Amino acid sequence: MNFSGTELRRLYLSLPAHRRKWEELLALSGLTPEQEPDFAVALFDADDNIIGTASLAADVIKYVAIHPEHRGEAVANTLISVIIAQAGEQGVQTLTIFTKPEYSPLFTSLSFREIATSPAAVMLENTSGELTRCLDYLKRERQLAAPEAKSVGVIVMNANPLTLGHLHLIKQSAAKVDHLFIIPLAENPSNLFSYDSRCRALSAALAHLPNATLLRGSRYCISGITFPSYFLKQIEQRTDTHILLDLDLFGRHVAPALGATVRFVGSEPTDPLTARYNELMAATLPAGFGIEVVEIPRLTDATQQPISASAVRRHLLGGTLGSALRNLPAASLPAVMAKAATLALQAELDLTPKPGLVDTEGCGAHTDMDHALMSRSIAALEPVFADIVRASLSATLPAQPTLSRIGLEGEKSMLEATGGVNTHRGALFALGLTLSAATHLIYIDKPLTPASLSATIAEIAATFPRPEGTHGASVTKKFAIPTALDMARAGYADMFNRWMQEPDLHRRLLLIMSELPDSNLYHRGGVEGREFVSSEALRLLSATEYTDLLRELRALDSECIKRNLSPGGCADMLALSILCSSLTN
Repeated sequence: MNFSGTELRRLYLSLPAHRRKWEELLALSGLTPEQEPDFAVALFDADDNIIGTASLAADVIKYVAIHPEHRGEAVANTLISVIIAQAGEQGVQTLTIFTKPEYSPLFTSLSFREIATSPAAVMLENTSGELTRCLDYLKRERQLAAPEAKSVGVIVMNANPLTLGHLHLIKQSAAKVDHLFIIPLAENPSNLFSYDSRCRALSAALAHLPNATLLRGSRYCISGITFPSYFLKQIEQRTDTHILLDLDLFGRHVAPALGATVRFVGSEPTDPLTARYNELMAATLPAGFGIEVVEIPRLTDATQQPISASAVRRHLLGGTLGSALRNLPAASLPAVMAKAATLALQAELDLTPKPGLVDTEGCGAHTDMDHALMSRSIAALEPVFADIVRASLSATLPAQPTLSRIGLEGEKSMLEATGGVNTHRGALFALGLTLSAATHLIYIDKPLTPASLSATIAEIAATFPRPEGTHGASVTKKFAIPTALDMARAGYADMFNRWMQEPDLHRRLLLIMSELPDSNLYHRGGVEGREFVSSEALRLLSATEYTDLLRELRALDSECIKRNLSPGGCADMLALSILCSSLTN
């Protein structure tokens, strides 16, 4: 397309020439790319120089830059028109743009309207539809929940995950107003826990607070669009601008829709970004909008450390969840413990190299599985694990029929995700049983130790009937080896007594391979196949150099592929050991 001697073309930022010219023009306009856009367009002059560019990232127009010599030539109008057309093709209805205040008239002339302002930036949208629907929803909820309330408070929280600290803030705040509204942050890929799981935990926790209402989150309250710095946990030059825009949205739109008179926050002694947010909130909302800001002192744990969701996430991701469980309400256990199980499965999957097993380098001895398929299977099992935990929050031992029903439903979810491939049936049984036992111990306030967990697993497993007529049962009967249920009834004694003591995961896997009578190996290679893997594992355990061990593991992987041997049961036990280490650490 030609435009006044120029050519309008799509930018492909993977091409070095396009990337260099694009970044040069952005720098000339004082812009720094912090996110790769989904679509970028540029206007090139006759010498193939970029004189204007604009991009689209999801539903946000970004990186609008015009060369100083060409400003005022309607270049921006042309670029934005292309972006709007592209967004329409993608089904995006509401487009947002952030720009300097002096450029606001340009976009208002293109039918955008300002919805939030700060000294350094304005936020505009090209339609009022989404904001209007959001505010209408808030007004209806206020009318339904608290039509007569004179003092109305609001808490905006992530609850990623919900902690006892969050509950303390909610209860203290609810006691100070006629009605309290809690707005959870909307879905964001940076969150470890999904929006649905966070809302489910909040709903369960609020069940006994009659003057507290959980609202639906939106892009207009600390979202990845209005406040990206929050999810990056970085203080940058633009952070204050993000904060002020978010607070302006709240004061100008959200608070009036709810009739809110006060906003509650928890004190923040550890996170500089949240502390800065609280500081600007206290300076902005009372002066600009007449909204009181009340800071509630943070609840501390037994060691006098502030209870925080970030600390829970650190323990969860670091494999020491047991250290953080005491800071979680029962409502959070399904999501948190299910996440621990899927992290353990993912850690086993990602461990590379592994003999005969799927890893990041290959499919091992499998022709029907790969890393992507296994990852989809793990994701499908997370809500199943959460259901198991939910069913185990009881003072009595979980009922075997209930656990079996959830397990069968979980198998269906797994098979749907994998197109019928049995990826994690054994792991679902072992990890599900362990989560159930651990949840029961937490609920009755007993220490979660390797000994107590092992004993409780054995106690629950004793209520399960022996499987008859299954493929696994026929293999174990043919070779006179223990079944998966036998190992569970023994409380996974080998794992707790020996395997978990090895900190290095490659060596732990080899230890398991050397000792476990893996039915997968017997099925694929008979006694000879299992003895080959066991003896090779013992040999590799003597390796003194880690680099030698990795080289030998890859060689053994090649040999297992030739022999069609895959120690899938060993992989399940490795994942189980990772989960148990985290729970009892």
